[in-house]
Amino acid sequence: MGQYYKTVNVTKNQFVERKITGKNDFDFAKLTETAWIKNNSMGGLLIGLLFDAQSVAMIPETWHKLTNDNFAWGAWSGDVVVRAGDYDEDESLITNQQRNQVQHARAHTEEWLWIVNNRHESQFRTIPAQQKYIDHLIASQLDDLKWTHDAMHSNFLNDNLDTEHEGVLTSEQTERIDTKMSELRHTQIANEKALKDEFNTQKSRFLTDTVNLYDLCCLAIYKELSFKFTKSITTSKIYLVNYTKRQFVLMNNYLKQKCINNDGWIMHPLPLLIAKTNGVGGGDYNGINQQWVGYWAGDSIATSFFKPNFNEFVEILPFFTEDFKLVELIEQYLKDLGHVQANQLIPTSELCNDLFDKYLLEHSK
Repeated sequence: MGQYYKTVNVTKNQFVERKITGKNDFDFAKLTETAWIKNNSMGGLLIGLLFDAQSVAMIPETWHKLTNDNFAWGAWSGDVVVRAGDYDEDESLITNQQRNQVQHARAHTEEWLWIVNNRHESQFRTIPAQQKYIDHLIASQLDDLKWTHDAMHSNFLNDNLDTEHEGVLTSEQTERIDTKMSELRHTQIANEKALKDEFNTQKSRFLTDTVNLYDLCCLAIYKELSFKFTKSITTSKIYLVNYTKRQFVLMNNYLKQKCINNDGWIMHPLPLLIAKTNGVGGGDYNGINQQWVGYWAGDSIATSFFKPNFNEFVEILPFFTEDFKLVELIEQYLKDLGHVQANQLIPTSELCNDLFDKYLLEHSK
């Protein structure tokens, strides 16, 4: 099914869900289904929550009309915010108390207190819920046996309507039913044993399995914030700021890198920079510079209209695209310049100049 993500504030124990409206909002939760500049969730909601105080005071009046009256502009500024995947096995951001809460729920809760996306498997990640599901399967098999018996009995009676055996079964018909039901019961008993054996095998895994941030959201250990956002507000004038690593990304320079796919869509650097567990599920980022994905995960971040102090912060220029034709052109261009590409981050400064623009124009036809 692929890996699903939530936008999680580790500092405040909160998360936001995709209750958003607008033509560029898509009700998907996989990483690359939402990591786009025009996406209302990543390009609007997340940017707004992360604005520093100085920028909040400068927000245009038109932007206030894009969301709820109670939208918390800047409420997450400077916090540790990540895109948390449900395949994550890293517990570095989980406290002992939270781990104990999840383990207790897995042992005693019949289903998650908060079912994510109504996804089938999320209902069975606790022992009682799994037991309940297995009991349901076993009962369904018994119902099937009864239905088969009754159906065969009825069909044979109908076959006898014009014979001397009308209303009763012949000994041959009775024998055929008994033989069929005996075969089905053996199969049912084997299936029931297999289900119970699998459940017993999984018991210890349910209790000792890794606890991740996604689990904390599912169990309402983290509080859900419900906001609507009808349009992306990511502009070229916005800075993405990392207070922990003392780095920033100026969107204007990011957009100059021509990281646009064939449909005119541009990947948003922020959700990729803060994403945990990329590369283990469907829908994860599979393009160029995968080393950058998650580089800011676990760091204190913010967004701003104002450039950070030049002496304290360093600008970085990640480059993201899954347009593999463009990737091939970039790699060939850098090879021609003498850059070694194997397992190295692309020197993105080379992709923001007239020479690169000319190269793309000549070779992308």
